[in-house]
Amino acid sequence: MAILTPRLREAKIEIDLDGEHGNVFVLISVANNLTKKLGITTNVGEIMRCGTYEDAVRVFDVFFGEYVNIRTRNPERFTLNLGDN
Repeated sequence: MAILTPRLREAKIEIDLDGEHGNVFVLISVANNLTKKLGITTNVGEIMRCGTYEDAVRVFDVFFGEYVNIRTRNPERFTLNLGDN
């Protein structure tokens, strides 16, 4: 017997962070829907509420980057700066 993880059969979801659907509330809603569809037990939406908008986008990308294409004209805004260490 194989245990299968639910997968999204549709094409990747497209989210333009610079558009009307790029606000944090839409991202959290999409995260909550995907969490249910994929059977993820982590409360991703709650994690996304704990930091800045940029943090929320990063968390979203970690959990759902495989299923969602995120577009923006300012990708540098969402990269982590870990310093020169």
